[in-house]
Amino acid sequence: MALAQAGGLSVRRRAFAGSLGEEFGASTPWRAVLAVWLLGAALMLAAGWGSFSPARFLDGDDALRLQQVRDLLAGQGWFDLTQYRIAPPDGVPMHWTRIVDVPIAAVILLLRPLIGAAQAEVVAIVLVPLLTLLAAMALTARLAARFFGAKAGTIAALLVLAAVPASF
Repeated sequence: MALAQAGGLSVRRRAFAGSLGEEFGASTPWRAVLAVWLLGAALMLAAGWGSFSPARFLDGDDALRLQQVRDLLAGQGWFDLTQYRIAPPDGVPMHWTRIVDVPIAAVILLLRPLIGAAQAEVVAIVLVPLLTLLAAMALTARLAARFFGAKAGTIAALLVLAAVPASF
């Protein structure tokens, strides 16, 4: 019975998607999204060339985030979000989640044996935001393409990319 219901659901889902027309199910322009991201990433890298360093962050939050990752990698507990450098000796509990630290820490851990800790941090602070931007562009393009067509998906990805400089 459960198998028959699952099969019926699958058939209904396909019938529903087909009844909405081809425009609704338009394929995502993955190649266009990747091309736009590569161009945008290249422009951002060129604009920031020579200033990729933890000592040259645009704001204190970026520096404190990297310090939080460093503390995690040095053995501070996952649930201990206290920054002991602020208001010593008790420190200040931070309000940020550790989830955001995971990709940064992963890149540092992967690259540290190959290029050293300092260079691994530089690669992480450049690579992780660019990959996050790619994910945001891909998700936005997918949603726009699904509802409005592939061309709208490409435009949506461009708009996400254009919003990056506007946020600084």
